[in-house]
Amino acid sequence: MKNLIFFLYLLICLWIIGGLVAIFRSSSDLYNLILIENIYDNLTIPICILIAKISISSILTFYLFKFSRVINKINLENFLSKKNGKSFKTIGRVFLYYSFIRLFINIIEISLGENYQKLIEYNTKGVIEGVVTLLITSLFLLIISKIIDQGYYFKNENDLTI
Repeated sequence: MKNLIFFLYLLICLWIIGGLVAIFRSSSDLYNLILIENIYDNLTIPICILIAKISISSILTFYLFKFSRVINKINLENFLSKKNGKSFKTIGRVFLYYSFIRLFINIIEISLGENYQKLIEYNTKGVIEGVVTLLITSLFLLIISKIIDQGYYFKNENDLTI
């Protein structure tokens, strides 16, 4: 179990690094768009999209950082606790909301067409695969949170009967 917790912590750290890279990429795209692009072009929509990307990536990275601290402090003898269940539920919901918002942003980017082609990071297949992966991960985390909550309930019931 200790090795699994370590690998989960390592995976979360990699996600945090990926989130920071996404924030940096979107920030540099925003910088290039504002200062380097032609001032006469209509840049309102691309700027709003990049600000939305920076915002949701920052929120996701913040919650991943909080979750990594929880994972780092997990006591294996008291794994079934309300705090752990709540943490898994929170990060599962954040992933769920992030994936839907990200899908919405990517659909807007794709629908804008060739004028805003530089904002599209992935092709349509990559967008769908990324969102599906995040949805599966979020549902998995929500299921684990329910299992932890049920285990905590049964553990308390068992402690009361003894």
